[in-house]
Amino acid sequence: MNTDIQKDTGLRTPEGVAEDVWLRLAERTDDRWVVRERSSQGEIVGEAHRFADGSKGFAKGGKRGLIVDWPLDAYAGGSFACPVFVCEGASDTASALSVGLDAVGIPMAGACAADMADLLADRHAVVIVDFDEAGERGARKLLSALVPVCASVRMILPPLDAKDTREAVANGATRADFEALAAQAEVLEIGSLVSTRGHHAHDGAVESGQNHDDSAPFAGSLQGHGDGHRAGHRPDADRQRGRPRLVGRAAGRVRAGRAHPLPRA
Repeated sequence: MNTDIQKDTGLRTPEGVAEDVWLRLAERTDDRWVVRERSSQGEIVGEAHRFADGSKGFAKGGKRGLIVDWPLDAYAGGSFACPVFVCEGASDTASALSVGLDAVGIPMAGACAADMADLLADRHAVVIVDFDEAGERGARKLLSALVPVCASVRMILPPLDAKDTREAVANGATRADFEALAAQAEVLEIGSLVSTRGHHAHDGAVESGQNHDDSAPFAGSLQGHGDGHRAGHRPDADRQRGRPRLVGRAAGRVRAGRAHPLPRA
């Protein structure tokens, strides 16, 4: 880590992020990091600010955009085996890049889904879903935008029981860990967002297969977390709350150590 950065400003590279990678995404000013957010065409549309005390801000007059080490490599996501990993936030994106993944990011859960779809059209993508309620909500919107336009879309939870990508990398996760989870994940298909009571809530969302299973809170095999995160969870609790969720054939066959549904409200 660059000691001059610490001595002069108190700014530090986020834990789990290689300094050279962070400096490709963020610029140091007198008292803050400036992360330039972009449109799907690479135009800088806004500036996010990160201060030494951990607080964050955003420059007036701008709008939220994508976090991309621009330009995105033309070959990134060009094959199923080498997808682009989609993260939430600048430090998560930088940590994925730090372990050698092709990675891009949205600025916050649920933001810039249409821009990300434009950027990743015809590419293979894997969405890393933060293990929290905001991550789940954001994943629904993002996946619904990506599935119709990408060559393939999969979703995973962070490895090592981490809450997000950066924590996983800080705890020792490697490129191979993320790629192994992606290899196990099912390809998502266009389907419908269905409420836990079986009523259609929104067309054009996602499923991971043809057969609807109304017993679990989220579609697909989410690879990454074992049963320790939600010991004692009962899928029917989500049904009783009437909470919308994505459905799919994998929802009824969650296996300990391999797949886990997203957290409930």
